[in-house]
Amino acid sequence: PAVTSLKLPRCGADFLVCSDGVWDALPAEAVLATVRGMMRSPVTLAASAIVESALNQRHAYDCDGYRRPRDDTTALLLRVRRSDEAEVLPAGGCLGCS
Repeated sequence: PAVTSLKLPRCGADFLVCSDGVWDALPAEAVLATVRGMMRSPVTLAASAIVESALNQRHAYDCDGYRRPRDDTTALLLRVRRSDEAEVLPAGGCLGCS
């Protein structure tokens, strides 16, 4: 595994980890545009939008045409903010969860 240490800017940072099923289907610029366009959305929605966008690419599916991805298609978005800017989570600890 590769490990990198970074000093976070005062405003915080977003960390995005995606499987090759995302990177093979979408250019990095499109993924970045999705993340930036959903800055005020819960991370679960932004990550889901990235996965859906990758799955909507025709070449991401098997030859049978079913919505069965040919490859693992996963996105994990971690949004790190200063504690005084963090959102207050509901009792369950998850935004957007029922």
